[in-house]
Amino acid sequence: MVDALGSTRSYKKAWKNEDIIALIQEQKGHHFDPDIADIVIQNFDEIMEIRKQYPDADQ
Repeated sequence: MVDALGSTRSYKKAWKNEDIIALIQEQKGHHFDPDIADIVIQNFDEIMEIRKQYPDADQ
């Protein structure tokens, strides 16, 4: 979810990190499993570091 929202695509611009976190928090327990949402939020910086190591081919 973080990669999909944080990546630019032909049909959308990349979301800001703050907006991604806000969506995950808003949808926790509704669209996203609460335990997984908490893990993603708690490890968001590490997830972003991993994304930097594996950028999209077109970026």
